Amino acid sequence: MALTIGLWVLAAIIFGIYLALSYAVRNDKRA
Repeated sequence: MALTIGLWVLAAIIFGIYLALSYAVRNDKRA
């Protein structure tokens, strides 16, 4: 159970980083 929660947290962190990177790339292209 704890392993599953850990995997979900890890996936959420990776997804957040991906969103932040894609957002930064969009801003750089628009600038």
